[in-house]
Amino acid sequence: WRMDKDRLKEDRMFFHDIINHTHALNLFLQQKISTDAQMQEDEIYALMNEVKAMQSLVSDHFGFKHKNLLSTLSWVEIDFALSGFHRMIHSLLPHQINIHLTQLGHLDRLKYDRSRVKLFVHYPTFIRVCTNLIKNIAEQSPKEAFFEFDATESEFKIIFKNKMGHLHSVSRDLEYALSDNILAADSIEQSDHLGLESVQSLCHDNGGSFEFSIEDGYWCATVVLPLSETDQKQEIYKKAA
Repeated sequence: WRMDKDRLKEDRMFFHDIINHTHALNLFLQQKISTDAQMQEDEIYALMNEVKAMQSLVSDHFGFKHKNLLSTLSWVEIDFALSGFHRMIHSLLPHQINIHLTQLGHLDRLKYDRSRVKLFVHYPTFIRVCTNLIKNIAEQSPKEAFFEFDATESEFKIIFKNKMGHLHSVSRDLEYALSDNILAADSIEQSDHLGLESVQSLCHDNGGSFEFSIEDGYWCATVVLPLSETDQKQEIYKKAA
């Protein structure tokens, strides 16, 4: 391993992201306990997929093999990824938030025949990016949250939008100041917004992009991730017992 500054920063961001992921699982289980509700069979399978997703995040970050790691969720069909996204928003966002979802492009089933081509997205990147941005929305406690999904045969774009509840007036230059402070930090210690820094790094390292702006008091983040028409296999080059 590269135990240099860059590697330590990557590990710190990964630690942050894996804690967020387990936090979402904990919220789901707490909800079940508080309502004294029995888990349905489909919920059990969903929970198993979340455990598998967490194993995939660890495997993707460290690159190790393990005899009990029979398979991981590396490149998955986009519908599977969207199912995971729905579980995230219902686990992380308070129930009083009105959620608006829009699907465009190849995701619009009324306008596009999805049987023509299967599209795959890198799931560990997708999960880490979306968990961070959804958690940021949850911490704002807005009345509404907007999510727009758009896909071509090579690109998956997701727009996250919500009202910034603690800002009553926003300077035109604020988004640039935020960019300087959040995304241009030289070290982890200089940024209080580790989740956004992780999002930018993940998108960039995986051939995508991340941008955000503040318009009329609304936070708007745009994520672009590459898509593949084949189920790519990630090369795992290290082995652990």
